[in-house]
Amino acid sequence: MTTPNTIRLLYVGKNRQIAEDILDALKKQAATARYVQDFTSHELCLTIVSNQKQAWTQVCGHAPHCVMVEIDRRYSRERFCRRLRDRLAPMRIVAVCATDIQEIRFSFDEYVTIPIQKRVASRLLSLLLDTERTTQLQVGPIRLNTLSRQVFTPQGQATLPLKQCALLQMLMERAGSLVRRDEIMQVIWQTAYLGDTRTLDVHVHWLREQIEPDPSNPVHILTVKGEGFIFSAGPSA
Repeated sequence: MTTPNTIRLLYVGKNRQIAEDILDALKKQAATARYVQDFTSHELCLTIVSNQKQAWTQVCGHAPHCVMVEIDRRYSRERFCRRLRDRLAPMRIVAVCATDIQEIRFSFDEYVTIPIQKRVASRLLSLLLDTERTTQLQVGPIRLNTLSRQVFTPQGQATLPLKQCALLQMLMERAGSLVRRDEIMQVIWQTAYLGDTRTLDVHVHWLREQIEPDPSNPVHILTVKGEGFIFSAGPSA
């Protein structure tokens, strides 16, 4: 069962053995003195798919920390990789190739050639750990994973839709400060129009239902009338 400390890898390609060899190399590297402490609370989980359609289903269902994509001169999968980047910016995208292919225009986070070398496995592990750390936000008792869009509260956990997750992330990243309504509309909805901000109010209402002990008496998402919202750790913080 997937846990908050699971680091999820998705391999897109037809060579299952290569995917398993990479996972084996990563696990061996994770067991070394440099990484053993980091991985006592983390587990590597690999899913293998053979085509982009299957990959997209996986990404939309439960976003991985890293997508490893088989690349060659005929199939660069550049459009697919850009689509992944646009949807989930925190996710890392790694090229798996027989040789370093210089003409690919897309900028990958890492290149892996087979057989995978120790120094490459080490860089990839560092990349995965960094992704895990930077996708975790916590303010008081509220914790948000911006990649999986899961929010954890004393009342339980939930998976948020994209806009709700983006809104909560914006508020939590600026906890204790006023986040103005016009700024939220510009960043989350890409509009400067403020004639009707009921959509924002509805999303705030939905978020309060997910994270507040009592949504009708909020202690985390506080309204500053006519101006915006302040995220608070709560009265017990």
